[in-house]
Amino acid sequence: MTMSRHRLSRPLGLALMGATLFTLAGALMSPADAVTGCGSACDGKDPNTYVWNGATCGADAVTKSSANEPGGSSNKVELRYSPRCRTAWGRGRSDYTIDVYSYYSSGSRRTSAYSGYNLFVPGSNSNWTAMVNDAGYTARACMTFWSDYDGSDTTCTNKY
Repeated sequence: MTMSRHRLSRPLGLALMGATLFTLAGALMSPADAVTGCGSACDGKDPNTYVWNGATCGADAVTKSSANEPGGSSNKVELRYSPRCRTAWGRGRSDYTIDVYSYYSSGSRRTSAYSGYNLFVPGSNSNWTAMVNDAGYTARACMTFWSDYDGSDTTCTNKY
């Protein structure tokens, strides 16, 4: 009987420990952090390695917009967004130049992360730009591809 009680209490203990850790992790982020994100401190950082309030900005990323290469190609550029960090970045195929642009509400460009900042994972077929602060701004991602026939072409996502 002692063994069965021990077996029942272990899952309960693990569940309580997990709930406690989740609560403590949430307590690390202040209400102000939830509103502002990591701000300009995130400009130029890698979303998959930069840790803010206990997790990488890439951990909660979602695709907010995407655009395909013209001509019916499946190659696309994505505008990725982290709600927790309030940052944006571009992601696309590794053989294309990917850029992300950040804009003020007036429409003028605030900052950008060009292809020189693209981050590439060997063995992967995608790369991404560094992040730009998106708290109170809009962003869009662009992909430039080269053709032997007509030079370069660029396609961009919608702003978000």
